[in-house]
Amino acid sequence: MTDGPIPGVQAAWHGYLAKPKESLVTHTWYVLSRLADQHRLHPDLAAHIGQPDVWHVLYWAAFLHDFGKVARGFQHSLKVPRQRWGYRHEVLSLAFVDWLFPAGDAHRPAVIAAIACHHKDALEIVRQYGKQPGLAPEDDPATQLVAEIDDSAQTFLHAWLTTCGLHWADQLGFAADLRPIRLPTAPPPISAANIHRAVSTLRDFTKRITFRDDPAAARYGLILRGLIQLADHAGSADSRREPFPTLPLSPDIAAALLPSDVRPHPHQAAAADSAAGSAMLIAPTGSGKTEAALLWLQRQAAHDGHAPARTVYVLPYQASMNAMRERLKKTWPDSLIGLQHSHAAQALYLAALAAAPEQDEKAAADLARLNEEISRLYRYPLSVQSPYQLLKSPYQLKGHETLFSSLHGGRFIFDEIHAYEPNRLALIVTLIGFLHRQAAARFFIMSATLPGHVQRVLAAALPGLHTITAAPETFAAFQRHRVHVLDGALSDPDNIARIVADARAGKAVLVCCNTVRRAIELYDLIRAELPDHTVILAHSRFKSRDRIDKEQAILAQVGLGVATGGLRPVVVATQVIEVSLNIDMDTIYSEAAPLEALIQRFGRVNRKRRVPLADCYIVREQPEQVKHIYEVGLIAAALAKLESLSGSAIDEGQVSAWLDEIYSGTALEAWQAAYDRAAAEFQTAILETLQPFNTDDDLEAAFYRLFDGLEVLPEADYSAYKALIQQHKPLEASLSLIPLRWGQYQQLQRHNRAWRETIAQGKFKIAVYLVAVPYSPERGLDLEAATRAVPALEAD
Repeated sequence: MTDGPIPGVQAAWHGYLAKPKESLVTHTWYVLSRLADQHRLHPDLAAHIGQPDVWHVLYWAAFLHDFGKVARGFQHSLKVPRQRWGYRHEVLSLAFVDWLFPAGDAHRPAVIAAIACHHKDALEIVRQYGKQPGLAPEDDPATQLVAEIDDSAQTFLHAWLTTCGLHWADQLGFAADLRPIRLPTAPPPISAANIHRAVSTLRDFTKRITFRDDPAAARYGLILRGLIQLADHAGSADSRREPFPTLPLSPDIAAALLPSDVRPHPHQAAAADSAAGSAMLIAPTGSGKTEAALLWLQRQAAHDGHAPARTVYVLPYQASMNAMRERLKKTWPDSLIGLQHSHAAQALYLAALAAAPEQDEKAAADLARLNEEISRLYRYPLSVQSPYQLLKSPYQLKGHETLFSSLHGGRFIFDEIHAYEPNRLALIVTLIGFLHRQAAARFFIMSATLPGHVQRVLAAALPGLHTITAAPETFAAFQRHRVHVLDGALSDPDNIARIVADARAGKAVLVCCNTVRRAIELYDLIRAELPDHTVILAHSRFKSRDRIDKEQAILAQVGLGVATGGLRPVVVATQVIEVSLNIDMDTIYSEAAPLEALIQRFGRVNRKRRVPLADCYIVREQPEQVKHIYEVGLIAAALAKLESLSGSAIDEGQVSAWLDEIYSGTALEAWQAAYDRAAAEFQTAILETLQPFNTDDDLEAAFYRLFDGLEVLPEADYSAYKALIQQHKPLEASLSLIPLRWGQYQQLQRHNRAWRETIAQGKFKIAVYLVAVPYSPERGLDLEAATRAVPALEAD
């Protein structure tokens, strides 16, 4: 419908522009078409939010939202390069609201707010265009705006509105949701008073809409601004002609998830037959939890009678997100699956180059940028992302209403939720409860290790949460690991000799350390003993290109399903390996950690059960730095439990009970106190202050402080980075950046080994944080070298 002639439009009407190469009527048609997508994708929205007239308000607000662009000055600015018009077109659009929604109309305030705030915040509009007592008419911005409209423009707007207003509603599927409305028989006059009254209404309507003061009004406001912004942005994007797609969730899709000759596990069958609502799954690694989640998703769609507007698959680490997107492509086309994390564009850029080596860098960059644009528009019906992307909404980052609207009625799959420490987990679980209550969201939460205290906070956030636990025989069938506790540290000669012997015997060996510093140290020791062997170092301090190259090299040799044979690699990694790559190693040597983390590390071993039991080794001695990573009491408790099992098989069906033993008494009290404190602060300071139509710069700063990190550039790469920035190739330039904790950067800064530079790019200045620290694709950013040069520095 959007590719053919626009219904009812006269050729002469295209003389008024919305953008340099697009007419106002064409742009508005695309905006309404993309709003129609949201109407189709959210059939239950009006009932869920208790606002039966929401589509009536949104349709007419979207139709009127750009009427102010007919102003002479605005039209002139589009035709003369670099000519700026000094007014807000959406404020002038408010002068026309009385044509359809005169004073006293119950829908008038909501229409005004949607129009006025489709670009700028309400506070900014009120401050600039509110009526000021004593201001001379010639100095009044509202008077100046109205003077920009001539009779011919009003005649055009009236003809367009009366000819197309109801006709387009019928064509786009809104007619049944519109309330009776009287179209003007002639263009009514407009005046500065129209604008002043509308801005006054905006001020009153948006003054105190927070979830603390009025949850229903706050939710309605988020939906209004979010959906009109989403439609406007989508109607302006390069992809504006393309409808938002729906994720296919037919029974055929569900049937294809499991091989026809394999009987599903009981927990998979339970997920496929689940009731409408949220569910929690506890099942061993490798037992088809992802398939169970997708079967639950299909069943929820069957209950609802339609697919969800969005499905979000949430994972804790970037490597696992990248890998999950590839895995989901086996079920749905690439074009339906988005990827959202801080380095998503880089990952997709490099994936495009790897998939088609003949493709030039510009084509790959264009493809990555297109995905980023589509992800920002929430066009993908299935998105793989981190929980921190979801937290942008309550922290009121720019566009937070659009994000909330896109999540309304969503279905969320949370994988490995145990991976977050109590403060972060409190934010995530509290947000889950908020989205359940305010956005009609449902959740499927799964893990191999879910202790009782985590289950309890999830059940409190999701009343009616259904728990699915794998059958005892499933846990028994998936026993794959035999644990051994070794004396000393991983770096002791006897333990290095064990690792080397296993590698020479043809085993794929995973060596897992708690810090980057220890991983580099172990890598050097093992590499010296195995000069002709494949030894790969993986940690967080690599450039994106090098990190992804390493991940691909690991997957090519020990990825799940890769044929064994030949000399298998040794992978030395930090704890990011716990739930990141989908690999299948033969054995593991690990530093001690909390029990749930160790179980996840073991999950990277013997996933295909090539042998009945694979040996997993844990060392007793821990470096001093471990106290900065984990609670030492939890490590001691994990070691005590594993000591009692040394030489025995691990029964994953007992892990939750073991965790309940560990998290008892003072340990549980400490965990619960940290969780409750963070949850209460998030609820009162963040969620209850969430409001539509405005953003909060202080909250945005608080959001970024959550991550205690930044990206740095090795000094040696500065010239090449600067050249790429000045060539307008920021994506390629960003491949050289490396994540670093803010505290570590500050340490380097204090010793004159870190500083900030700016690079001019046209009228913009790009900030870059430089570090005088050695870097190599083999070892990454080597803070160890910096600490040797400057002994006062510390490295983790």
